Amino acid sequence: MSKLHIIEGKNTPAVNWDTETGIYTLTGKSFPENSKKFYNPILDWIDGQNFEGDLVFEFYFYYLSSSSIIAIYQILKKIEAGAEGKANVEIIWKFDEGDDDIERIGHDYQKITSLNITTVLVDED
Repeated sequence: MSKLHIIEGKNTPAVNWDTETGIYTLTGKSFPENSKKFYNPILDWIDGQNFEGDLVFEFYFYYLSSSSIIAIYQILKKIEAGAEGKANVEIIWKFDEGDDDIERIGHDYQKITSLNITTVLVDED
């Protein structure tokens, strides 16, 4: 399995998916001009993986556009399908204090996927 690393852009999150450690992070703001253009390589990368063992996906956004919310859902569904019966996947959904929108989105994903999603308040202190 290969690593996936995308540097954070002005409107796009950083992606650091390390297949050796089993830790996958997606952090920053997400409102790309073309959501499909940014997220399709990530979706394609997931398709090429053979998920096994214990995997931790950590999502921490400061802002998500509506098209990004859909793209993240597609990512979660691909992870769910790719890991089914083969991997123990934990999703950590981080949000800042007072960011009710990002917190709510994490809870929505809990309801509409079968993934183990834990929402975590990030303490700014």
